[in-house]
This record gives sequence, C-alpha cells and structure tokens, in this order.
Amino acid sequence: MKIVTNKKLIHFCMLLLVCLSVGHLPLSAKNSANDAVWPETSFMITSDLFQETEEAGVQVYVLPGNHDIMNPFAASFLGDKHELIDSVYPKDFADIYNNFGYLESIYRDPNSLSYVVEPVGGLWLVCIDSNYYSGNYNNGYPWPYGSVQTFHFLLDIMFQLFLAVIPMPRI
Repeated sequence: MKIVTNKKLIHFCMLLLVCLSVGHLPLSAKNSANDAVWPETSFMITSDLFQETEEAGVQVYVLPGNHDIMNPFAASFLGDKHELIDSVYPKDFADIYNNFGYLESIYRDPNSLSYVVEPVGGLWLVCIDSNYYSGNYNNGYPWPYGSVQTFHFLLDIMFQLFLAVIPMPRI
C-alpha cells in the first residue's frame, strides 16, 4: 500500500471544498427591491456569491437540483403571491455556472450536467447530475432518477479510474 505524501493533495484536503446542488433557489430569490425574480436572475445572484466564495480561496463545484432544470412548476414569489414562470434549460444552467466546475471539467456527460474535475493532480471529483429533465413537462413533475445515458457515462468514468488506479500485470 502506498502512503500519499503529495503536498498538493494534503494541502487540498486542508482547504474547504464546496460541492453544491443549487436546487430550490429559483423558488425563493428576491432582488433588493423585494420584487420577485426569474430563475435565471436568482441563479446569477447565486453565481456572484459563489464567485466571491472562490475569491476567498474556496473551490466551488455546482450541480443542478431536481427542481432547477425544465421544472413545470418553476415559480416566482412576491409576498404571499406566486406565479408560474419559464424554467431554466440545461444550457442556461451550465452557462451561468460555467466557472464552477463545467469550464474546468476533464470529462462532461453530453446527456446531462454531470462532469468530472481534477482539483489537484490525481484526485478526481465525479459530480453526478441524477436528474432526467426531458420528461419533466410531460410527466408534470421533475424526475430525479437519472437516465441510462448518464449511467453509461458513469460506467465509462469508473473504467477510466480503474485503468488509472489498477496496475496491469506484466506478462
């Protein structure tokens, strides 16, 4: 068994690593005038907070929650009133949070917002988006149970990790 002595890895483990699912944020965000805001706006506000967090030295990696993408019940709240509004689509979410995992990913699932980052050499963080949004509007609710395509992506990542970790026997 090899004992890890990589100073970068030890330093990384001493840092605060934040992995966030930003679910439900569009349901509660308000601007300074106390007006209801659209999901894109609440995500942008959150993105600004995450940027401040990273500037303070904390790495942030974001995944969508099951109510974030293509939610048929996306709502804007103002006081005790609410109204249904358009939801965010996967590309919008990835664009807004591009600096928090997506841009630095070494692997991306083309069928979901799952990705893999390598915060320090040799340490992979597998961020799994277990949502399946394409049926949300037809089903009438967010489907949080993933897709077969994302499962295949994870199998591929596990295989890559296996090749990187398990030495092949010499013949």
